[in-house]
Amino acid sequence: MATTWSDYAALLHDSAAPGDAFALTTALAATDHALDIEPFLPEALFNRAVILETLSFRIAALKAYDDYLWVDAKSPWSDEARQRQLGLKTVPSVPRRFVDLADLRRAAVSDDVLFINDLTVTSPELVRPLAEAALGRWGERTLAHDFLKAAEWLAVTRIVGTSLERRFGDALLAETVRAIETSSDPSTLARAHVALSEARYVALRNAASGKDPQISSDNPLISAQFATCPCTNVRFGDFRDAFVHYADHGFAQTPSPRTAAEALRDAERLFAAQNSPMQLAARFAVEMEEFRSKDFRRGVIDKLARRTPSRYRLLTAHIESVRASAFVRDGQAREALTSLQAVHDTYQQLGEIGFANRTRHDLAAVYSGIGDTNEAWWLRSETFKWLDEQGGERLLAYGIYQAAADALRGNRFDLAHSLLNVVVESEAFDRIYDEALIWRAAAANSAGLKRTARRHIDVAQRALRSRTTDREHLRAELVIAAVWFEGM
Repeated sequence: MATTWSDYAALLHDSAAPGDAFALTTALAATDHALDIEPFLPEALFNRAVILETLSFRIAALKAYDDYLWVDAKSPWSDEARQRQLGLKTVPSVPRRFVDLADLRRAAVSDDVLFINDLTVTSPELVRPLAEAALGRWGERTLAHDFLKAAEWLAVTRIVGTSLERRFGDALLAETVRAIETSSDPSTLARAHVALSEARYVALRNAASGKDPQISSDNPLISAQFATCPCTNVRFGDFRDAFVHYADHGFAQTPSPRTAAEALRDAERLFAAQNSPMQLAARFAVEMEEFRSKDFRRGVIDKLARRTPSRYRLLTAHIESVRASAFVRDGQAREALTSLQAVHDTYQQLGEIGFANRTRHDLAAVYSGIGDTNEAWWLRSETFKWLDEQGGERLLAYGIYQAAADALRGNRFDLAHSLLNVVVESEAFDRIYDEALIWRAAAANSAGLKRTARRHIDVAQRALRSRTTDREHLRAELVIAAVWFEGM
């Protein structure tokens, strides 16, 4: 029986279309069935490693080849396994380009417009937040009456904004600079941009320390800054490195007793007084958090969408993404899909690849919810590839964890178990590791992998008993007990 499951896994893998993550994950689940019956079956271990490699789960595949070689180190298959391991170890991640805000300022001062334009066209998601940060520095220098330095910082945003407008048709930054240049009271706009920069700083600082729930990690106010940081894991909960980078590379650093939300509202008021288009960006950042409250009405974000000109393309996409989330919350899946697809396409066109891939995840979740498994898993496959290319194990682990959650909601416990195995074995994300341990055991049990479920429960109990918090330990024990007694 174990050999039959292993052969079935190989057949599914070999017949899967490129990018068919559903068929490949089904093949992975078949190897788990084989290993539940015969834990050291060489062909099942080998097939599991190959399937993980095809799924772009590189770290998990490396470990799986080790598992196979521990059992079978001398057969012809072992030579192939070593070659595959070597290939996985030598595959480079996609290079990421980083520049500092100071680099852009030096280029602007030396009138190296070509350098900034080239960077804006090739790496817009990196340059845009830097240009926004330069407005904060302009505000600081203006209020300090250091007008020479203020002009240098404004030049950075002017060049980037003009490039974004001409290349991508996104006029927000360009019109923001024009509002400054035509204002009769630039000091008010300087205070507004300092307040907005302060809100970013406070939000990221508090996200790093787990404070200020009014501003979340999904808010573009924070997540746009991730592109400026050479650390790939901040999107999914580890903000400390990003905060240090943010504070050390030219952003506002003045300590403030205000919350980020308070600074945002102040910025919005000052922007509105001078008719700056940034009032819309500040209002959106506030509405983003209002969306999480129970009394949020979709009409509020609809009104902001009507106020926002279509030429502010990135802001329009952000607003539409919140409308899509509201559709999901209201059970309007088809409307959500239409909105999310439009948002995804806009992000792609603007070169905002990070936002595009997050939207792809949201699309997959909605497709999964309405039972369109094929489309959901195709989107997952594309996301897995992108996450692996970023070189961040935590990013990939989180993406796999979310795919496992979708599989659990769809009662595909075999697929959920296989994916949770990858999350647990990666040991890359502390925040979800404990949950993955528990749900892996539950999924194995529900998938009929009784021997595997017992092993998983033992592992979970040992790990969770080592925790120092008694409350967490007791809660985990209750969950494990529920898993153990369910049908066993």
